[in-house]
Amino acid sequence: MVGGTICGLTAARLHRMPGLLAHEAQESVDVADNNEGHHRRRNGYVRRCLALHPSDIVDLGGIPTTSVPRTLEDMALLSDRESFVCVVDGMLHQLRLSKGGLAGLRARVEARRNGHRARSWWPLIDGRSESPLETRLRLLLGDGGLPPEEIQWPVFDPVTGRPIARVDFAWPASRLAVEADGVGVHSEPAALYRDRVRQNSLVRLGWHVLRFTWRDVVADGPRIMALVGSALRDLGRARAWESDFGPLL
Repeated sequence: MVGGTICGLTAARLHRMPGLLAHEAQESVDVADNNEGHHRRRNGYVRRCLALHPSDIVDLGGIPTTSVPRTLEDMALLSDRESFVCVVDGMLHQLRLSKGGLAGLRARVEARRNGHRARSWWPLIDGRSESPLETRLRLLLGDGGLPPEEIQWPVFDPVTGRPIARVDFAWPASRLAVEADGVGVHSEPAALYRDRVRQNSLVRLGWHVLRFTWRDVVADGPRIMALVGSALRDLGRARAWESDFGPLL
């Protein structure tokens, strides 16, 4: 690289920010400079016309890189909604960004040219999401008019009062739980066993559980929305029947 400062997605990777998708072999390197020619691609680099203050730049192993605050700021302007919300969700969850820091980030973004592009993203940020998959599934459900009523919802045994599960997304009145199953965590034998025990306990208490993977979220969003929507309608009718006539036999 000749001149410039690493910025954008590349800077986010160097800072090891959470919530990023796996690095792609053909992914370009984002470089900031003060010359005109925004988004010029050449030899694997994308040169972006960004005016940087010296305080915006840090040294990472001899590589001039935008600082964490400036990198987050630039990502709101350079990345897509899912990538930005996933990263900020992860930063909040890992306590690498505070609520006050989030407010400051929003103010800086909105003060910049084209900062309005992220205006609808800020209410979607929620630091309770524990993985990029959870964030992306939550965004998908919201886009389909099915925002979860609760996130990281604890379910207790009504007899013993002991906790039996904490579900990713819940509609408690309907007793519907939606779980985001990441390949790495949930494919281990011990995790598979725990998941089955949890699910059996939830079903015993009258909960309906839907589980979705990365593949589902990325490739089959309409099916997810249809399944969750129909489950909520069916469970709503069942609860109404129980209220009027007693439990179904």
